[in-house]
Amino acid sequence: MIKKFKYTCKQCGQEQIVELDITKYKIYKIVCKKCGFSRLINNQTGILNPYYASIPSSTNLKSKNKNIYSKKKFLSLNVFEVFTNFFEIFFNFIKDFFYNINSILIKFIFLFLLGLFLIFLGGGILLTSQIIFFQEDEYLNGLNQNQPNVIYDQNQKILSELFDVKIGNLTYKEIPEDFINILLFVEDKSFFSHGGIDYFGVMRAIIQNLKSFEFSQGASTITQQLARILLNQREKTLTRKLKEAILALKLESRFTKEEILTYYVNHVYLGHGAYGFQNAARFYYNKELSELNFTEMLSLACLPSRPEYYSPLRNFHRLENKMDHVFRRLQEEKPKFFKINETTYNRQKQQIRSALNRSPSETVFGNKIDYAPYVSDFIRNRLKQILGEDFVVSKGLKIYTTIDMD
Repeated sequence: MIKKFKYTCKQCGQEQIVELDITKYKIYKIVCKKCGFSRLINNQTGILNPYYASIPSSTNLKSKNKNIYSKKKFLSLNVFEVFTNFFEIFFNFIKDFFYNINSILIKFIFLFLLGLFLIFLGGGILLTSQIIFFQEDEYLNGLNQNQPNVIYDQNQKILSELFDVKIGNLTYKEIPEDFINILLFVEDKSFFSHGGIDYFGVMRAIIQNLKSFEFSQGASTITQQLARILLNQREKTLTRKLKEAILALKLESRFTKEEILTYYVNHVYLGHGAYGFQNAARFYYNKELSELNFTEMLSLACLPSRPEYYSPLRNFHRLENKMDHVFRRLQEEKPKFFKINETTYNRQKQQIRSALNRSPSETVFGNKIDYAPYVSDFIRNRLKQILGEDFVVSKGLKIYTTIDMD
């Protein structure tokens, strides 16, 4: 079926009649008989697209003039028009290509590949927007917060601590080297070599998740775990993982590896209200972190992934299974820091079992230092009156009194 269209050249204004076959959707190139300027026309509606083609096709015109015209035309379009025209071209091309395919199988493959392309395009747009609009300072301000308010007597002895969340306050030099080695072996062996994200680990986790048909295995580095702590989100969603990855890269660009590891050691949650390995060592073993033996350090290093599930007080058998698994890996890989034999390991493990005499429901809040409860209540009320409710606990304040504990 032939249909006539009236075409007016945008270059010279010359009018001419064109006849097009409208039996099947197609886009034709129309060339002005007077000046040689070309345009593309839709054979179904006759609508001219302003961005399809905008250069003269006559061989008499110089290429320099063609380039000048193209640049002027492009610059005359605003951003919205550019995107609108681009997508119009794209979808018209897809439509034209699709209707000219006769094989159902090829059409199915084409639609499948198109769907994948749109998914990746959407993911790229989402990733770009997250990176552009992500405000890391909002989360990085949480580092080294939640230090307890400490009340001292006139001799600078601690009377009481006021906190709802108490993180550790170790410096990097105060973290035992043996503990660092054990922790990195358990959680992130390539910590000092990766840039915040272990891409090989991510690929391993993806393969494992595809095998199990669920989001069962993570691939979080210590930097990503610190990012998750700052985000305060533990659910396994793609949005959270995306934010976690972006924040991890921001952490790596702003802090040294030693600073990141120190923040992690002080902030990670280890069960029963204990934040940081120093506080966990005091709670579970009534020792400083530097005083722990190899097996006690290993038990704490196994807690971050699932602190309540591996709780030494509630589920020691689960913790023991994980410790034994890590110990077997140590025996196989024989890192330089690994110097303990299996007999010593089993003896220390039995000592741990015997030494854990706390109630399974006990928390660090039951171990707050509070030698003068009446003074604590007075200080709480004064802080509320002077500074406000937000400063009553966990703001790192040091409060000195005239009380003499002696």
